[in-house]
Amino acid sequence: MKKIPYNNKRVYHKTVISQVEYDQIIDEASVAKQLLTDEKFEFVRQILLSAKEYAKNSILENTVMDVAEEVTVSDRIKKIFRQPKKIQVDELSGQYKLVKKFFDELEGYIATKKNLEEQINSDQVIVDAK
Repeated sequence: MKKIPYNNKRVYHKTVISQVEYDQIIDEASVAKQLLTDEKFEFVRQILLSAKEYAKNSILENTVMDVAEEVTVSDRIKKIFRQPKKIQVDELSGQYKLVKKFFDELEGYIATKKNLEEQINSDQVIVDAK
């Protein structure tokens, strides 16, 4: 039996990404950063954040109530539209989750770019410029 010498050096495999993938990550991170920080998008952020805050406060302060609206169609016909509290709370929580997820996703694009740049600098990732 032949003895094989023990090699305690770890073998690291480098990840290769294409130039197109790299450019896409950089572009997405750039747009995400603009949406999160650029002054010209401040009104968009405020609309979304105020909607998120409204949803949160409405649920936490229990200000949502059952709603019934009566619409007269003719002399004899009236339609009553009902919106139960549970449905409204579900819609508000969905609204809150959507806005939160949107901002989390934008942060994720920025974090992906930062992580990729760190991996490129430490020679764990190689950009294939073909």
